[in-house]
Amino acid sequence: MLTITPAGQTHLKRIQDVRDPLLVQVLAAMPARQRTALTQSLAGLQLTLLAQPELHLARENSATASGLGGVRSA
Repeated sequence: MLTITPAGQTHLKRIQDVRDPLLVQVLAAMPARQRTALTQSLAGLQLTLLAQPELHLARENSATASGLGGVRSA
């Protein structure tokens, strides 16, 4: 099993702290039709991923599944 080191957790938190407000800003600037299209596309992607048994890695903790640094074996 893989776990994220404290340094890895800190790094991921810093990324989230920058990413989340930026996403909110970008989404707020998008026209409503584009936001709707994005929502529909992401929902379709999620359904497709969940329907593919070989892709169920996407269900696991995204930090351990993504291969980011700061991950160690437990």
